Amino acid sequence: MALKSTTKIRLFVSSEQEKEVLSFLQENEVMEITSSRKEQRKDVSHDAEFSVSKLDLAIKYLSSFVEKKPGLRNTVLGEKIEVSEVEVNSVLSSFDWNTIVEKVTNLEIKSTDTLRELSEVKNQLVPFSVFENCEILNLLGRFSPLFFSAPTRNIEKIQEEVLKISKELDLSIVEKGERVTAFVVFAEDKVLMEVRSILVKLSGSEVSVAEGLSPKKIVLELKKNKKKLEDILSGIEKESKKLAESLNSLKIVYDKFASESAIEYTLRMIEVGSFVSIIEGWVIASELNNIESSLSKKYNKAIAIEIIEKSEGEVERVVLNPSNLIAPIMEVTKMFGTPKIEEVDPTPYYAFFFLVFFGFCLTDAGYGLILIAMTSFALSLNLPLEKSVINMIRMFMYGGVSTVVMGALFGGWFGLTPDQVPEIFTYMADDGKRMFLGQIFDPMTDLVSKIMPLAYILGVIHLSLGLYLSGLIAWKAGDKNRMLFVTIPMILMFIFASLTWVAGIESLRYAFYASLITAMWGLGGSGNPAIRMLKGVGSLLNESLGWFSNILSYSRLFALGLATGIIAMSFNIVAMTMGSMVPGVGGWVVIFIVLAFGHTLNIALNVLGAYVHSSRLQFVEFFGMFLEGGGKILKPLRKVCRFRHTS
Repeated sequence: MALKSTTKIRLFVSSEQEKEVLSFLQENEVMEITSSRKEQRKDVSHDAEFSVSKLDLAIKYLSSFVEKKPGLRNTVLGEKIEVSEVEVNSVLSSFDWNTIVEKVTNLEIKSTDTLRELSEVKNQLVPFSVFENCEILNLLGRFSPLFFSAPTRNIEKIQEEVLKISKELDLSIVEKGERVTAFVVFAEDKVLMEVRSILVKLSGSEVSVAEGLSPKKIVLELKKNKKKLEDILSGIEKESKKLAESLNSLKIVYDKFASESAIEYTLRMIEVGSFVSIIEGWVIASELNNIESSLSKKYNKAIAIEIIEKSEGEVERVVLNPSNLIAPIMEVTKMFGTPKIEEVDPTPYYAFFFLVFFGFCLTDAGYGLILIAMTSFALSLNLPLEKSVINMIRMFMYGGVSTVVMGALFGGWFGLTPDQVPEIFTYMADDGKRMFLGQIFDPMTDLVSKIMPLAYILGVIHLSLGLYLSGLIAWKAGDKNRMLFVTIPMILMFIFASLTWVAGIESLRYAFYASLITAMWGLGGSGNPAIRMLKGVGSLLNESLGWFSNILSYSRLFALGLATGIIAMSFNIVAMTMGSMVPGVGGWVVIFIVLAFGHTLNIALNVLGAYVHSSRLQFVEFFGMFLEGGGKILKPLRKVCRFRHTS
């Protein structure tokens, strides 16, 4: 399927209407604007950008005062809100956001200052609280108290050194901890400095108490301040919760100004003259006439459009245009990269193989049914998810359908064997083996004879399609010889080889030789015929070795499928064994727990494995034959919806 091509154009608009035209383009999402200036314009305001900054700060502050609503839908929405266009227009026309933002700013400043003061008060309370109940007896006014704390390991040394100064000194321990001890020293004024010096030298830390005050009075005052500050914070919280009722309206206004900010940024990047502004960018080629018609009609033909060449080194934009049916598989393509415009969109070509490989890797119809049920339930909730996420869910639902089909063919049903289910769900095969209804292959006996060849045949067909696409791209680029003398002969060579030596149709042997010689001729390039054939032999040998190694990669299909079934069967055996060890109802409970845990783990691991390995076969083996990538998806100027999900 071809990619939607784009065209680079130049719009000439009146300088007075440049912002209005950009708003029109943003509203309709039809043009990706590219910069045509080396330096930004200085005449464009930053009003919307400043508004976005203020609103962002207000939203972040108020978000902490909103109670999180329970429920899956609210969890998925996250910080987004679900609103209608009517609600959006109502808010934008009547909501006084400036007043709210100003109040929030003042509250945030007040809250920050109050928290800082409260922290300081709490830090002051810590040392004084220890001495709060300490009575100070200043006999005859000759003694003054020193309030200290020191490491407990130094207390004996402190007592010893202090008593050396004067026998009349008194050291009273107020609180002794494992690491720190608080104490009071009563000393005469004449030896205070000496005592203080010794205490500091022995790692003591003084708690200074102003003259005329006591620790108890200081603690009381600090507690009053603490209570006052906590009351202020409580009032701030109450007011903030009230303002938080406007949070959804602020989010709507934010998205509006964020969209205007995108226009401001674009304005700074376009050329402007005395009367005319020049807007350059990419549009979908097939939409150009409609865009021109709409702009001319809206602005009374005051706009001119010119198709221009892309700049040197610039990559032409592309639009991936899958049908709704295969859009979910497009997410795998996006993980690899974007095709260039001269390439092809690989999604329609590999979608069938991706799903078949997914089912082949999982190969358990029961797991497929669970996957279908889970993804169908997720889609039925109509959650406000990104389009890419919805596509991924749909992709896994498709994978579930494929797994049911492949699982039924291989007899995979939760790791059960045919003799473990009622006979109504089984049949007797011609060779006397009992098999599930719909089962064709027995993984235990048909692995080498049927299942491995099936995986390799799928690989050959898959790679042949990739080879064909490489020739198709060369044909589009003008290299028709590659399609005629390399691509087609190599595909025929593999087909004829298979029919001759596998199917036993000997008459096609000469057709194989003819295609072989043609492929060698095409791969040899040009020049002397003999040298060309020699070069062709080397190139064909190299191509064949590459094909052989690539085909071996498809062995992962039956290996992963076999692993899924064996692990499921193992959990069944473990569950029954453990259940038999517990008598009565308890045994059934154990069986249920083991089965639920085991199969849940097996589904999770192998669904992930099926997705990863199916993707890997596309990225390496298939895309590697024809797809380089490196293209750029068209990203038109569009409205910002960071917070808003329009229902």
